[in-house]
Amino acid sequence: MGHQQSFKSPRLEIRNYLTDSFSIEMTKDIFTGLTADQKFIPGKYFYDERGSILYKQICKLIDAAKEPQGENMRYIPVDVSESALVAASVDLIDKYQKLKVLGIIADFTRHMNVIPRDFSRLIIFFGSSIGNFSEVESQIFLRTVANSMKPGDRFLIGFDMIKQKTVLEKAYNDSQGVTSEFNKNVLHVINREF
Repeated sequence: MGHQQSFKSPRLEIRNYLTDSFSIEMTKDIFTGLTADQKFIPGKYFYDERGSILYKQICKLIDAAKEPQGENMRYIPVDVSESALVAASVDLIDKYQKLKVLGIIADFTRHMNVIPRDFSRLIIFFGSSIGNFSEVESQIFLRTVANSMKPGDRFLIGFDMIKQKTVLEKAYNDSQGVTSEFNKNVLHVINREF
């Protein structure tokens, strides 16, 4: 699959791997989910403008590195949202004057092969997103990550803790309706794409 370069500067490069297939894959995923007995929409389609929480977590990792200002580091974010990826990437190179960023607009469940392997990597999968996968999808994803790794690579994954029902209900039924709007936003994503 070819890629289209969206943005490039001396320390920032963005590559888009979704241009050829994303709409077709999304169509299949949505059709499969909405025609299933138990209806579902894959979690990745909820995130068209995310990034601020992940951005803060990435900053903490860069600040903790022994090289100041991201020297000798290259950050390679992978996201389906071009706007979130570009905004976070531009902020990072502004904040860390020696950091290099290669942003990849892709579906990490399908495009692990496009992530460069030319250096030792720390692969980070934040946000407990693995909870959005079925058991089979989780196994496939973890196997894909493992198969993409080479000696010296590391993998950091976030898992959510088991929570009491009342805590979850408060989080998902918040009084301001933020979670409800977030969940309904998937309809805007689908409508925009189709």
